[in-house]
Amino acid sequence: MSESREDLRSSSNLSTLTATPELKSTTPELKEGNSPSPQRRKLTRENSKTFHKIRQIESRNNLFVQVELEKKDWKDAKKTLLKRGEIRTGYDIKLLAFLAKRLKLFSQELHSLITDEHIEIAMRYATYGVYELNQTIEEIDALKQTPKPSHFYILISGSVSLMGIPHNTNFLTKLGMKRSVIEGSPTTPLKTPRSNLNSKIMKTYFNGDYFGEVNVCDALLKEGTWRWIANEETEVVKIPYEKYEMTFGKILEKQLQERVDFMRNLIVPIFSGYPDAQLFELCKSINVEFIPSRKVIVTEGKEGDTMYFIKSGECSVIKAMKFTEHQSVGSSKKIDYVRFIELARLKPKEYFGERVLIYDDSFDDNNLDSQRSFQNTVARAVSVYAASETVLFSISRKTFANFINKPALQRFRQFAETYPKEKQIRNMFMKMKRWEEYKMKLISELLLDDEFNNNNNRNNIERGKENSNLIRL
Repeated sequence: MSESREDLRSSSNLSTLTATPELKSTTPELKEGNSPSPQRRKLTRENSKTFHKIRQIESRNNLFVQVELEKKDWKDAKKTLLKRGEIRTGYDIKLLAFLAKRLKLFSQELHSLITDEHIEIAMRYATYGVYELNQTIEEIDALKQTPKPSHFYILISGSVSLMGIPHNTNFLTKLGMKRSVIEGSPTTPLKTPRSNLNSKIMKTYFNGDYFGEVNVCDALLKEGTWRWIANEETEVVKIPYEKYEMTFGKILEKQLQERVDFMRNLIVPIFSGYPDAQLFELCKSINVEFIPSRKVIVTEGKEGDTMYFIKSGECSVIKAMKFTEHQSVGSSKKIDYVRFIELARLKPKEYFGERVLIYDDSFDDNNLDSQRSFQNTVARAVSVYAASETVLFSISRKTFANFINKPALQRFRQFAETYPKEKQIRNMFMKMKRWEEYKMKLISELLLDDEFNNNNNRNNIERGKENSNLIRL
């Protein structure tokens, strides 16, 4: 293994060994006191371009080396996963734990929440599974007494679709349950040969994604029968449920439940009455971002594909507006200037950045039930920066398209219609400016009156002193 790694590293450095001397040999040396000629400037520019190209090649080679090494490590790890947990060596456990920390579950979702010992215990008893196209990985069904999967799954390669069929009304009546209607779901029911069910696809999982949480499965069972089906040849790491619950299961499910509660209790109730199953899967697709104070999050005029929910901290909404005024009273000359106007201060449980998603052409009513394309993007209407240290939950365009149904989209649009238009902002700013000018004028007049009165008092005092002196004389 070490020899192959050294070969890869040596091959990645070939470009640096061959290209760097050429840079040094072609770089013109400038003597002190001599300004560079146009020819030398041209050579310097060409050398800088060559230097940047070499850097790009180096970065690509380094990335290639990392990818190849990771593939080789996982190849060795797969052999380890085929062993029984009792006969795995300490080196095997360390290797599996090291690779597991690179996965999204442990590097982002549970980062700093669990210890290395928990990961090692989970990976000691983890197994390896390969599934072919259309093969069912797991199924949960209340009728078959399978309320939860047998394992917790993490995808290494390939992709998996979560497909299901809703319960009929008679079945729910027997259980004393009500069907929660998934109104206007992102994907319509379809007849698929892969599952032989009149089913709908709720979500597709890719490398690094995971599934099999108890609270998510409980929410799914209220909706119907669900299957996780491989879209292609798929490799997964399977962790037995006992070890999953003993190590990080409760922590992961608690964190997921907190996210669901947060989304349900937004100041604008976008997700009120939202189906539990969809909201759990939506919260699993959330990215957590830690933003330092004074950092710009979105920039006005730039295209975007993400919206944000404020978990903690404050964000300031800024809009740049151009104004034209006469240079002075009675003058025909006009001056143009730009002012940055603070429109709002956003608090926790508020959101921003949704306009680039809800006003996308692919979300029109004619396209809601068809396959959505994301070629037409909308520019940001305002800029937003962090007024303090802020934690954000972000949702990508793809996640938004998969989980936001028609009622939620309508609520987003209805609330967005209440935002002030540019004309209103301009009129408000001009009123505030005239008010500020009036206040400044009033203050200056008061100051002048006070100064005038003080001068009069001084003059009266001096005259009184002069008169008293004359009387004494």
